[in-house]
Amino acid sequence: MPMPSLPASSRLTRLLGAVLSGFFLTAALPPAALACDTAEHCVRGIMAAARAGDEVAQLPLIVRLRHIGGPPPGRAGSYTAAAEEQEKLAVAHMQAGRHREAEQLLVKALASLPTHANFWSHLAVALQVQGKHDDAVSALVTAHAWSHDPAEVARGFERVAEETAFGGSIYRAAADAIAANAAARSRREASLPPVPARELGEPGGPDSTLAYIDLDSCRRPDYPWLARDNEAQGKVGLLFYVGADGKPLYVKHTLSSGIAALDNETVVALGVCRFRPARKDGAATAGWSKLEYVWQIE
Repeated sequence: MPMPSLPASSRLTRLLGAVLSGFFLTAALPPAALACDTAEHCVRGIMAAARAGDEVAQLPLIVRLRHIGGPPPGRAGSYTAAAEEQEKLAVAHMQAGRHREAEQLLVKALASLPTHANFWSHLAVALQVQGKHDDAVSALVTAHAWSHDPAEVARGFERVAEETAFGGSIYRAAADAIAANAAARSRREASLPPVPARELGEPGGPDSTLAYIDLDSCRRPDYPWLARDNEAQGKVGLLFYVGADGKPLYVKHTLSSGIAALDNETVVALGVCRFRPARKDGAATAGWSKLEYVWQIE
């Protein structure tokens, strides 16, 4: 059976999603995400999860951060514009030596665009100059996690570490953390069962080899404003390893749309959904879920 292909939500669906967002967020997010009650707390939680190499743990925190910061990027272009203006002001503050003020502005910007890699990179600089070296490394690792070309970003960190005396140590530490996470991810993948070549049994039946997403448990991805404004379209492929309780435990990107905003929005939105777990002999069991999400301008 081919993997389910999910169309991007219609305008009516997005409108209903805005009305129901409070319910879905409360229903879908685990207690750890709900505990991040300020943007700064959420940002620190996201950085800690990124530093640990746990992409799945970042997702509910990102959704919660965006809920605190206001409507997500797909709701109105004004939020994207405001976040970009906050980034510009933050850079001006850093140039003037007001690094704490720059940090605060970048946290506000991230509350609107939490997977914007440049915001995390700027935050790393603001933190490093204040002497918050460990947090600065975590911010760089987070920037790498949400960049469109992580391999190139990692190589960039290596070059900066070799060529820059001041501040080079945080880039070396970030590059080392990224390498360690990649090795741990390879070991984790090797420990998981292979992805079934094809579906056996009926979805949700007594011997279903794949888990299936429950789209009633979460909101559909919102079309990122700039991507929609630029008429960016594409398809994103994801593999989730889902526990017997229906919660995603691991995610792997199998197909990129070529647009970072579309890729990131897909994994953030679908990664907090519940799944109908795979089943064996009628009992729920851990298993893979194959998804493709199609972004198309209506």
